[in-house]
Amino acid sequence: MFGCLTLLINFLFTKRHLGYRPALLTLLILTASLHWNIQFHMAVPDPFLIFFMTAGLFLFYEWNLHHFQSWPHMLGFYISLALAVFCKGPIGISLPILSILLFSTIGFASAILFLVKGEIPPFFI
Repeated sequence: MFGCLTLLINFLFTKRHLGYRPALLTLLILTASLHWNIQFHMAVPDPFLIFFMTAGLFLFYEWNLHHFQSWPHMLGFYISLALAVFCKGPIGISLPILSILLFSTIGFASAILFLVKGEIPPFFI
């Protein structure tokens, strides 16, 4: 069930930001992945963790797009991470926070490089 929900939020998020064709490719690639099928058929808390971390990261991205002014995205982000912690413990918050720190660092570094040199960093091309 949570595998289907994770596929659904991946499809909807990709469709909203990149369009229908990339969303469909995302859906097909995740569905065809052997690891995806094995992971979501095991009787462990990992499917719940994957769903809540994915939802939390997507909500953080949406919150970031709204310049951290949207309280529904903020509330959803915090609730998703809280539920991820309930599923697996501290790993449920440490992995998303590390991803967010990396995202923020790359975004800050690329903004400084763009302001100083007027060029886009090569890892965004």
